[in-house]
Amino acid sequence: MEIYEKINKVLKNKKLTKRAFSKILIDLKPILKTTGEPPVEGTVYGYLNGNVSIPIEIISFIAEALDVTEQELFDDSLKAKIKFLKYIAKDCDKEELKILGQNTNLDIDGFLNANDTIEQNQDISDTIDNIFKELKFIKGACRV
Repeated sequence: MEIYEKINKVLKNKKLTKRAFSKILIDLKPILKTTGEPPVEGTVYGYLNGNVSIPIEIISFIAEALDVTEQELFDDSLKAKIKFLKYIAKDCDKEELKILGQNTNLDIDGFLNANDTIEQNQDISDTIDNIFKELKFIKGACRV
């Protein structure tokens, strides 16, 4: 799935129109390297239709506008989420891991030591989905 298709999928799931998304994104004032200006509405529609390549410098703004992590724009599979969370967790100190565990009710030690069969457990899958929903609140807790 292409990134513009992922974005459209998120828009549909959040019941957000392309016009509303475009306004949110433009209001965040991402600066394009090519123009030194934020994209205009027509350019955003081009991104959403797959007619214009999405520049890397606005990916974080797109994620913010959609209220998702950047990772979710590329791969939102459970396996990718687990890999991403383990990557974040390995750089956290004990206090930061405690915050992560408190905000998500996740057994951090069990999670970090679990093997890939964790994907088969629906409770863990639901917990990981909740973690991604909570990440915006604890974003600054980990040194990423």
